[in-house]
Amino acid sequence: MPYNIALPDGRVVTNIPDDVTPQQAKARLLEAYPDIAKMTPPAVGEFATPKLAAPAEPTPESQSVFRKVADVPLQFQKGFVSGIRLIADAFGADSGVSKSLRGVEEHLAGLMSAQSKQDSAEMARIMKDAEDKGIGAQVVAGVKALSVAPIDTVVNALGTTAPTILAGIAGGLPTAGVLGATMGAGTVKSAVYESVKEVLGGTKMSPQEVEQRAVKAQEYLGQNLDMIATGAALGVLESITGSQAAAKRITDRILARGVAKEAAGEATEEVAKKTMMGAVASGALKEATPEFLQGAQEQLSRNIAQQREGFDTPTMRGVITQGVLEGGAGAMIGGVTGPIELAVERKKVTELKDKIDGLQNTPPPPGSDEERVLQIAAQLEARGNVDRQNAMIMAMKIVADENIQSEKIDGPKPPEITGGAPLFIFDTAEQAQERTRLLKLNRPKENFAFQEMPNGKFGIYKVPVETTGVTDVAEPIDETGGVSTELLGERNAGVLAGGVATPVTTGLDAT
Repeated sequence: MPYNIALPDGRVVTNIPDDVTPQQAKARLLEAYPDIAKMTPPAVGEFATPKLAAPAEPTPESQSVFRKVADVPLQFQKGFVSGIRLIADAFGADSGVSKSLRGVEEHLAGLMSAQSKQDSAEMARIMKDAEDKGIGAQVVAGVKALSVAPIDTVVNALGTTAPTILAGIAGGLPTAGVLGATMGAGTVKSAVYESVKEVLGGTKMSPQEVEQRAVKAQEYLGQNLDMIATGAALGVLESITGSQAAAKRITDRILARGVAKEAAGEATEEVAKKTMMGAVASGALKEATPEFLQGAQEQLSRNIAQQREGFDTPTMRGVITQGVLEGGAGAMIGGVTGPIELAVERKKVTELKDKIDGLQNTPPPPGSDEERVLQIAAQLEARGNVDRQNAMIMAMKIVADENIQSEKIDGPKPPEITGGAPLFIFDTAEQAQERTRLLKLNRPKENFAFQEMPNGKFGIYKVPVETTGVTDVAEPIDETGGVSTELLGERNAGVLAGGVATPVTTGLDAT
């Protein structure tokens, strides 16, 4: 790598080839300029320590297209770190955690390609030029800025919302709402903190005074509480209407959570009427609206915070431009999640139709959920208010709700916990599940659960009731409400539950 040599008189000889040693360079320079040997600083006959030339900043032309591709995961990581930092900012934009995360963001920004850095500078320039112009000019500037680097902008936005999306998938919309409010408050606190530092940094205040004023400006009990509260409210709105809610719905349907309940909320005919273009438009609008409001309010908070510090900052400076930029990125995200949601919805509706056809074409086991669905559907249809298909959907929802209320499935309990042998053994989980339900209905003061056994069959166990601590499994169950001396009489009950139950007498013989 080329290096430089500083001469005693202050001049610098630059870009000396690295195949020329410092000693060779010194000899050649003394030969060309003998007077420099008579100069005393830094020392007679010596040159300053050679310094490596600063590496030239790479240009977009000097980097391959594959280097630009690497910006996508970097932008997502940067956005994700920003999202975590905004949550931390809610507890103090000046905290050590927030400052550390800002350092990580700056490090990731430094790893971006030359093209990405150039795009970011161009976007900033476009928005800066239009910040004090009218609404129309700001709208155009926001769209133009987004067009410079749409992929980078969208991926970064996805990374930023990823923490609340994950929270919504794991804990539901209430969890996403809480985290959204936290992130919304943190976003405004961060904007206030940074804008006050920026405007006061140009005054004669010491860095310590600037920091103190900026910290005070972003406190919850300070003069910008109204802006922070608004940011929190918009964070909740975005969490329950934007990409977080869409991701939750898509995940629930993919994992088949509440298929009947979801489908019951909207007739299958309505799903069939939806088009992909409509899904694109609907998804884009749902995501763009809260994102526009959040982006605009964040910039508005910056302006008002500076006004409250005594500066004549225009209230609407850059507000529309920032809103359009973030709203546009949100629209692009929603334009993707909308069709995905519709595709998953259509798939689940098809599965639901197949299930309905199967119920109507195959006689269900007596006493089973399927039989009850058919009974309720027939009653609903007899009233004349709904057709057969929608009656089936409503009936499936009713039965699903009943099962939830009665806590139909407690989950398998291992024998070593119950401490006893199975009361009944069935060949399939469905048979064991149905018999367990009947036992619970007939013996509400006791608790039962089924579990797969080592031989592949499914056993029903009497498990402890938490309020009484019952652990006895020696008492055989009589479906008529009494106590029998053996379980042979339960064989017929097993048949009614949808399969043949194998009574277990070992360890359960009352004689």
